[in-house]
Amino acid sequence: MPHALIAGVPMGWSRQVRGALDKVKVPDWTFSVFPGSDPKIAGISDKQLPDLLADAAKRGGAHVFCVSDGRDRQRIATAIREHFRFRWLASDVVRTATTQSEPLVKDIERAIKEEIEWRNALHPIVKSSPLALPQRGFSAERSVEAIWSMSESFNKEDGFFAKVGEALEQFRMQHLKKWDKHRERFFIDLSNRVWKDDGPYHGDAPFPRDWKYSSALPERFHFDVQHAQRKAFNFNDRAGRGKSVATSKHCNVDAHGYLR
Repeated sequence: MPHALIAGVPMGWSRQVRGALDKVKVPDWTFSVFPGSDPKIAGISDKQLPDLLADAAKRGGAHVFCVSDGRDRQRIATAIREHFRFRWLASDVVRTATTQSEPLVKDIERAIKEEIEWRNALHPIVKSSPLALPQRGFSAERSVEAIWSMSESFNKEDGFFAKVGEALEQFRMQHLKKWDKHRERFFIDLSNRVWKDDGPYHGDAPFPRDWKYSSALPERFHFDVQHAQRKAFNFNDRAGRGKSVATSKHCNVDAHGYLR
């Protein structure tokens, strides 16, 4: 059952926000509130982020709806959006729920309608999906390189995520190719690197890197990355670590672009 986690609600508003959520009429969805650390100011502290991510995982990959007074928005979004489906709620609408619930109820119902469209088009993220590839690591054709940012979008027009699904098919047409003597097709990037996902999985990814877009990745999942002509190459991961890969060898890269 899909779950929406309303995070960053000031502790002083929590009771009223929970009451508003009880009035949301969306079949099958459940809701909970993850209060912020301040009784009056909306937002999530650095110390709370690990617990918020753990709560989202515990609930089977919750969609995280967050409210913030604005000072920490970029930090919060960066920490969450690659791992769990993420969107902002307007803080003034959430604040209004302390006196009247209708505006928040309408905003939540409107948001859930879009989240249902997102889930129908993109969820779950399986290893064969282009979205399992790391945006920071896989060099994609310009015509399809926006698939990750499109997938993280919200407050879009009806039908937007169906178009994202079409973009994923275009990505497959551009990058999913036969290689060597394998029957399977593999994603091959513009740097002529083959991203294989059929080898034995090993090496645990630290939480929350074992989650992507509200999907739990297979245990120890990673890509074996090697040059299509088996040439030596260098790989720089998103943490700034570099690795020299010898001829006919590969390196292990996780779904977020970190070397394993």
